[in-house]
Amino acid sequence: MAIRIIPIKQDADMTYKTTLDGNSYDIRIRYNQRETNVATGKPIIADEFELSIASAGKPANIKTPMKTNRDLLRQHRYKEECPPGALVLRDLSADKSKGEGGLYDPDRVSFEALGTRFVLVYIEAEVNNG
Repeated sequence: MAIRIIPIKQDADMTYKTTLDGNSYDIRIRYNQRETNVATGKPIIADEFELSIASAGKPANIKTPMKTNRDLLRQHRYKEECPPGALVLRDLSADKSKGEGGLYDPDRVSFEALGTRFVLVYIEAEVNNG
């Protein structure tokens, strides 16, 4: 039974090698900055991240946008290569909403806070399912 933090850095394109539930994986995090809300006439710059995961040394078969405080692997459970546990991008400021003076914004992950405010957490299968 283990819950562990996978150390991530502020990097625009980085691959991390890690062991999840006893198997080796490559986790790649890619950064892309784009304008959103363009149709409103008041576009804002938004940081976007994509996570891909593969068995070590193999091509990635799992790709997902990095959203906070949810299991990033859930929609990929049917894939044989999917790690059995839960992978969550935890927002450490999520204990307080913006209305309560916190920084919580449920889907916006900032480049500057990757690895500090936003941390990648893996919950092994027996904890996740049990």
